Amino acid sequence: MEHPLDLAIIIPELVKYGGAERVVIECLAHWQHHHRITLYATSINDRVVREFCPETRFKFVQLSPYFQGDHAFFLNGTLLPKLWQQEIGTHDIYHTHLWPCHLIDRHPMVWYPHEPPRMLEDLRLSQLPNDSITSDVWKVHVYPKFTYDDVPSRVYEATMNALGMFDKLGNPDRIVANSHYVAQYLSQVYGRIVADVVYPGVVCANQIVELSPNVQFLTVGQLWPHKRVKMIIEALAMIPDARLVIVGDGPEREKLERIAVSLGISDRVCFKHGLSKAELEAEYNACRAVVFAAAREPFGIVPLEALAHGRPLIAVNEGGYTEVVDPQCALLVSPRPQKLADRMNLLARDIDLARAMGEAGWRKAQQYSWNNSANQLIKIIESTFNTYPQEYKQGDDETAAFCPLLGVQYYCWYGDGSGNLHWNDNLEFGAVDDMPEIGFYSSLDGDALKYHFELMERHGIDFLVANLHIDSNGVNEHELAGLIRMFHVAELTRSQIRIAIQLCPYEPSDDGLERAIATIRDLSNSPNYFKFKSQPVMFLFWTSVWDGQRTEIDNLKAATDGFLRIACSLRLPSDTESLYLTFGLFDSWALFSPLEVASSENWQSVWAQAYRRSDCSNKGIRTVTVSPGYDDRHLTDIRRSNNRFRCVDRNQGKTLHSMTEFVLRQSVMPQLVLVSTFNEYHENSHIEPTKRYGSQYMEAIKDFGQALRTKWM
Repeated sequence: MEHPLDLAIIIPELVKYGGAERVVIECLAHWQHHHRITLYATSINDRVVREFCPETRFKFVQLSPYFQGDHAFFLNGTLLPKLWQQEIGTHDIYHTHLWPCHLIDRHPMVWYPHEPPRMLEDLRLSQLPNDSITSDVWKVHVYPKFTYDDVPSRVYEATMNALGMFDKLGNPDRIVANSHYVAQYLSQVYGRIVADVVYPGVVCANQIVELSPNVQFLTVGQLWPHKRVKMIIEALAMIPDARLVIVGDGPEREKLERIAVSLGISDRVCFKHGLSKAELEAEYNACRAVVFAAAREPFGIVPLEALAHGRPLIAVNEGGYTEVVDPQCALLVSPRPQKLADRMNLLARDIDLARAMGEAGWRKAQQYSWNNSANQLIKIIESTFNTYPQEYKQGDDETAAFCPLLGVQYYCWYGDGSGNLHWNDNLEFGAVDDMPEIGFYSSLDGDALKYHFELMERHGIDFLVANLHIDSNGVNEHELAGLIRMFHVAELTRSQIRIAIQLCPYEPSDDGLERAIATIRDLSNSPNYFKFKSQPVMFLFWTSVWDGQRTEIDNLKAATDGFLRIACSLRLPSDTESLYLTFGLFDSWALFSPLEVASSENWQSVWAQAYRRSDCSNKGIRTVTVSPGYDDRHLTDIRRSNNRFRCVDRNQGKTLHSMTEFVLRQSVMPQLVLVSTFNEYHENSHIEPTKRYGSQYMEAIKDFGQALRTKWM
């Protein structure tokens, strides 16, 4: 792609170098130099990742851990992915791995499941009750976990049936299989055609290590019943003098060790686990052949690794790996101990045949490099992003390069009904003399918020700027609750309106400011958070109190790192703003209330000066504000009495028209256009439909937005 993607990769955990984990780690290594990657997982093994991906240029975000205790199995397959969904930020595209990540409702999504939830499908009969058939608890295995989940027997069938129903609710935009066998399997399970297949890759040895005259077989994999390591041990008992090395761990280990003892071959069976890359390679090089007996393995990377090390494969004739091997390098048999033993005996006796098969396999493995696999998969991801409908892309801001984005200042400080918070609750700063068309609503009212989102969408508004005030007492708790409620409603209703937050620090305490920024950082993970050029946007109401205070500004800059910061102020930025006053804190600058900075005869020149200086960081981000009018004369706060511009008449819409015409006359396109405000009733700058003005100003803003897009689209 010409431009890098902001790519989210999501996997339940990344703690071992198993098949699914290998795909993720190798893709990270190949993609991180071309795309901005955020990896989401409940846990990560840094040693494993760095062993195979020494340079890590991706960001890691930890997801909530698995539920524990009663009904954890059910919760982990239903509630947990929805919890992860809330913790995952907004990205261009989402690449998910394994079950149940397809239940995360983020789009566009490319799901590489590796396998369906086999405990619900072909391995359902393989799930075991603890100890006896009359046990009160059943053991269920879910990849990639190391341990069983316990499910009470009385709810076992109900739990499995319910999970099967939930599993079908996922709606990834594209599914990629790791073999044609799995593609058909997935199609049967989910009732949709899976056309894309990308085989995992492998790293081939530079040269084949000569076979040892000592006969030693190798099997690699986690020790679960469906891996059928028991069958391999039983086959070994039929071969005199040969040894078997089992690399892997799991809950079946003790049982397998007992079986080896019972068969009288414990001295010829060696269990190993936790090997490094070099140690595992040494085991491949030391064996005569690799034996693999897993039941209906979706792909099976171990057989491919056998080929890559120049070792013949003895395996059961089922699963995805059968598509990439042939009789020249692999002996495939039915899943019976005797059948495995016959082929193991053959290669134990005939070292020349083993050598020839190993060489054939090594040549064949050259076709399956990680570079090929990673390139095929990223092309599918890029294609999915490019063909996904533009209007549905979550977090997509490419339109910002072609036309202005229109936003409104929004207040979420209102209580429920007249006489409550900010609805005439006091004359000093809470008095209002107009009423919203829908009545005096609460900022926590979900129906009111839904109405506002729908109203904004119908009138061409792209985003809102929600104000959050902080003073010496801390964060305004009602506003904070309103903000959280706002994001919840936006996500629930799938609103297309994006939300930025404007910090309004009035002599804030350190704790209050820190808490506010931490909250904004959490909310910026929402798909509805407003991003510009892939950066979350934070507005700051700048009162000039901190002008020139280098230490405080540097601290604020560090705390808000990663955000695109825009000042909204009652003063113009100076020509030397970044040098002497705000020290590079802001990426752009906007007037909060352009009607309060000058008398009407000087408006045009002052607005032009403000607009010219709005790109205060020279990043090409120009911001401009329009407003319908201003009148706070009904407020008794004595601090307002010094304002020379307490009343700027709306003049039947002509005041707003003069500002919108100013914007449309500009030769240089503004990236962001703000309307101040949607619902600030104390200063009568609102455009929300009301008893006094009806929908006049919403309609005017709709016409203005259409004119903006017509001129600069």
